Amino acid sequence: RSAYREAVAYLELALAAVSHLPQRRETLEPAIDVRVDLRSALIALGEGKRAFEYLVEAEALARELGDRLRVGRVAVQMTHHLWLAGRTAEARRYGEIAVQSATLLENVQLAIAAHFINGQAEMFWSEYARAEEHLRRVIDLLGDNHTFAIRAGLVFPAVGARALLAAVHTERGEFQEGVCVGEEALRIAESLRHPFSTAYATAWLGYLHMTRRDLREVTLLCERGLAIGRDAAIGFLLPFFDGFLGYVTVLSGSVDEGLSSLRQ
Repeated sequence: RSAYREAVAYLELALAAVSHLPQRRETLEPAIDVRVDLRSALIALGEGKRAFEYLVEAEALARELGDRLRVGRVAVQMTHHLWLAGRTAEARRYGEIAVQSATLLENVQLAIAAHFINGQAEMFWSEYARAEEHLRRVIDLLGDNHTFAIRAGLVFPAVGARALLAAVHTERGEFQEGVCVGEEALRIAESLRHPFSTAYATAWLGYLHMTRRDLREVTLLCERGLAIGRDAAIGFLLPFFDGFLGYVTVLSGSVDEGLSSLRQ
C-alpha cells in the first residue's frame, strides 16, 4: 500500500505540473495518461470514487482531442471500473466502445486489453459464450507472445485469458477442457516468473478442482497459493485461497478448522 500511495503522490505532482503548461495536444496527451495511471493506483488503495473522477476527466480530454486511441484506452478502464461497481449496463457500453475503437484503429494492443476485460466481465455475468469468444480472441491475438503485458495490468493476458477460460469450462461442467487450459495458464505464468500471474492461474485452477470436489488437489493448490502470498504481494487473491481451503476442510469433516479458515 505504501508503494501505491507513493505512486499517487508522484502522479498527482506530474498532473499538477502538466496543468500549468499551455493546453496543447502535446500537454493534454500526457495529462490523459497520468489520470488513467492514477485510477489504477487509487483502485489498489480502495479509493474508487477518486479513481472514477480521474477517469471521467480523462475521457472528456480524450474526446476533446478526438484521440480515438486514448478514448479506447479509457473505455477499457471504464469497463473494469463500472464492472467492479456493479453498473452492468454502463460497463457493457464502454466495453463495446473499447472493442470498436480497437477494430477501427486496427490496434492489436488495444484489442487485447479490450477483449480481456470484456471476457472477464462476461464470465462473472454468466454470459459464458460471449466470455469464451472474447477470451479466445485474446489468445489468438497473442499467439506465442506470452510476455505481452497490459498497461497498468496485474496479470499477463496470456495467463489471465486461459485462467478465465478454465473458469468458463468449470461453470459448464467441462472439467477436462478446463484442466487442460488451466494447467497451460499455470505453465505460462511459471515460465514468466511472475508471482501474481502464477497465483491468479493457481486460484482459478483451484476453483475448478473445488467445484469438481477434488479435495486433495484443491488443498495442494491453495497451500501453494498461500506460499506465493508469503513471498509476494498478491493482494485480493489471498481470500480465494483461504476460502477454498476452508471450504474443502469443512467437506473433509474438520468443520471448526474449516470455518476458521473461512473467517480468516
